[in-house]
Amino acid sequence: MKNLALTLALALVIVPFASCSKNEDASSRVSFSSAAPPPAPPATAAPATTPAAQPSATGAAIARSATGTEVVSIGASRIEIVSGGSTTTLAIEAKETGKRKYYDGRGSQLAEVKASDTGFKVRTPGGALLWKVRLYDDKIKVSDNEENLSAWVLKTGYPDKAKILDPSEAEIGDVRFASAPDPIRVRTASGSDAWTVEGGRASAAWGVLMMEPVPAAHRAIIVTELLARGR
Repeated sequence: MKNLALTLALALVIVPFASCSKNEDASSRVSFSSAAPPPAPPATAAPATTPAAQPSATGAAIARSATGTEVVSIGASRIEIVSGGSTTTLAIEAKETGKRKYYDGRGSQLAEVKASDTGFKVRTPGGALLWKVRLYDDKIKVSDNEENLSAWVLKTGYPDKAKILDPSEAEIGDVRFASAPDPIRVRTASGSDAWTVEGGRASAAWGVLMMEPVPAAHRAIIVTELLARGR
């Protein structure tokens, strides 16, 4: 009887212990299987590409500064300007009235261009004059006033080049035309390259890139408008 009692006592002790152990195991298994998987490590950012190396405007003419820090890409309906590591995108919209409007990346109108018999004007959305471009047989004038006073001049009366004059009439460089695949070269007065142009046709318009006091976006608009007019 003593042995039977001892056996029953041991069974009473072992059974709860085993039951508790099973519950703990089950609890552990549920907790583990229901836990969210550990977060994946953050993806390593791809290295930034040099804007000059990969312009995104397909089929565009690409002008690159000699230092490689500035790129102007001109397509049929879009302009991209890369300067100082930042990119400005302009969308071009042609209106039935003959005006062309330029919008920035946020959809805000930056400028409008109104054509005339003698050239065109780049104006603010409100109609104020920014730049007047006057076309002649042998030159192009760019100024910030209606009278074309103190104008930048592109002298176009040469078969292989166009000369660039600043508002003081000093020659500051030229545009050297070339046949594809050789690039067009915009040069300083000392003869060194300031810009090279790939994918564009021979045009004096690229000389506008040397008019540095003119804001970069305005220069790009003027180049675009001159190219559209075959100048």
